[in-house]
Amino acid sequence: MKKTLCIFCNSAKLQDQILYKNDHFYVLKNRNPVVAGHCMVIPYRHIREEIELNSEERETYWDVCEWVVERFSKEYKKDALIFINAPSDQSVFHLHKHYIPSGGVFGKLKIESSEKIELRPEIGVIKDSDTDVFPVINAVCPKCNNKEAWFWTSQTRAGDEAETRFFRCTKCRHTWREYH
Repeated sequence: MKKTLCIFCNSAKLQDQILYKNDHFYVLKNRNPVVAGHCMVIPYRHIREEIELNSEERETYWDVCEWVVERFSKEYKKDALIFINAPSDQSVFHLHKHYIPSGGVFGKLKIESSEKIELRPEIGVIKDSDTDVFPVINAVCPKCNNKEAWFWTSQTRAGDEAETRFFRCTKCRHTWREYH
């Protein structure tokens, strides 16, 4: 028989920390709690995400989750902060849903994210007064017969159709379009 290194698959070693259990799940006190009462709902079967739960497990999963929420309400008089770390942020690659008594106010609880947020440069918006940034081409304005217009294109129809060409007169600022 192959031995597994997953701490959550070896629930027999965790018996003294189990708060509740049924046929498919157990509720485990967190070894390194963020605050008192921090616990986790863990399936006996080794899976990574909730989507992998089979129909029998799904039937009892929400009962166990509800048990934790009710416990927090009765024992701590607090609501639950509930989360599952993204697979890339997990230290144990076995589904475990965290429950933390929050009371709506985190107090000294410090939540950090390992996700790096990349700031992107702002996208410029071209205003009517900024139309001179477009290229000027030879095009006759249908309103004033001026022979120059600013020009731009946009995909206004299905992707398999040609883009729409827009023109704005450099003299009277009349805008028109052409489809091809």
